[in-house]
Amino acid sequence: MLQIVDTCMSCGPGLLGQCVGPDICCGPFGCQMGTSESNICGKENESTTACAISGPPCGSRNQGNCVADGICCDTGACSFNTKCKLNSEPRDVQILSLLKTLGLIETKAYNNAGMS
Repeated sequence: MLQIVDTCMSCGPGLLGQCVGPDICCGPFGCQMGTSESNICGKENESTTACAISGPPCGSRNQGNCVADGICCDTGACSFNTKCKLNSEPRDVQILSLLKTLGLIETKAYNNAGMS
């Protein structure tokens, strides 16, 4: 018998997140627990069927879903997971950019003025 599963309730600022637990709301803003914006997630417990968390697969045997930057949730828990990182820029490039921003690395601009 095919059981229809609803998507999880929307929650968080601007309702941009989704409920991933009775008092846990995750979305582009990260995850919120025990806040006024995650309280709505308690209503998920009133349903007799579990909701389907949306997001790219992650976790052990891809049984979870990415719900926020670096956060993977399955039916039992949420954890950090590199598959869920939104920024795919190589780490070396990030570090170099940070060092330039902090002024710890000089970048020299060369021009052809005065060169023959």
